[in-house]
Amino acid sequence: MTDPLDKLIDPTELSAKQIEQRLEIGDDLESSRLVDHSAVFPHLEGASQAAEELAAAGYSAEVLEEEDYFLLEAQQMSPLDSNSVKQFVQEVSFIVERHGGDYDGWGAEVMEAPRMAGARRPSWLKRLFSGR
Repeated sequence: MTDPLDKLIDPTELSAKQIEQRLEIGDDLESSRLVDHSAVFPHLEGASQAAEELAAAGYSAEVLEEEDYFLLEAQQMSPLDSNSVKQFVQEVSFIVERHGGDYDGWGAEVMEAPRMAGARRPSWLKRLFSGR
């Protein structure tokens, strides 16, 4: 289940950290790939309603019954540029929370970017999720 400490950190802040780590290992953030989202729910009804709403928004979604909670897994193709990440985190977390769940975050395959000598990090990384 979701680590209680994660509730103290905004999902967009966690996303910014993940993006920075991905840049450090050479991920090509502009390339679309399948992005996985997960959330936990105390009740099947809320998980099912969230899955239906995510499906209507273009995600594939599945609810799995675990021992003492319900796990929602959703996927959609997306690049990982700042605007895309901000949009999908806001969309999925809003839907999940509206139906009584806890958004557990997202993950995706690393897609290696072409290496360029002397390449610098994109300037938008400094503004990532800063609202500027």
